[in-house]
Amino acid sequence: MITSGFFNSDPSSADRVYDANSFNMIMRGTFSNGRMAGYGDTSGQFIVSNTSNPYEISVTPGAYLFNGLWLVSTENETIKIDSSLGAALALVLRHSVVARSLYFDVIAQSEIILSSDAVIAYFAKAGDGAISITRQFWDVSTVVNSPHYVTLIASGWQGDLYTLPIADVIENGNLMDVWPELDNAADSNQRDAWEAGLIWTKSQADGSVTLGAWNTVPAIDLPVILRMRRYTL
Repeated sequence: MITSGFFNSDPSSADRVYDANSFNMIMRGTFSNGRMAGYGDTSGQFIVSNTSNPYEISVTPGAYLFNGLWLVSTENETIKIDSSLGAALALVLRHSVVARSLYFDVIAQSEIILSSDAVIAYFAKAGDGAISITRQFWDVSTVVNSPHYVTLIASGWQGDLYTLPIADVIENGNLMDVWPELDNAADSNQRDAWEAGLIWTKSQADGSVTLGAWNTVPAIDLPVILRMRRYTL
């Protein structure tokens, strides 16, 4: 059985009177994208293998956290493969914006969208339909990079976005997690602006990260700590 859910309200429709960012602020340094321990053997979660059907694969149980969404699978799942897909394939957990949940999907490797796909495995399909696993991604073990202390200048916002040049950042969100925290040196006005802004990581690229303001764009400078966790594969 698979269950999935979301931690946050939808800011565009205000379907909750609270925002979960307010609740999970203290946990952001502990939880990151990837497999979650406590669901059996974490080294064996989401192992991909063949079935007797050349257009299916089997995936072992596991638990995954990705971009504030979670999925828990308690039994082996059989995932179908579209026969029209090419040879270079990937099993991913996709983010359904409408349902606000994660689901398994097999797609072409060229169609991976890093902001909404958590890559579980790469595999190849031969002409006769035979499947060979070419790479299983492991992202339980992590390495925490040194934090970066920056100041978000009020005039630096472009609409509700703020881009920072950070040399350590890489584009692949499946290999690095980047999140902002307000520096403890902030005064009461800065704390109010931070809480009103609901600052989050919108996107990342090689050498830069773009933050977004879910709510009110800060009108004052904010001292911020950018924390990063690099996944080991």
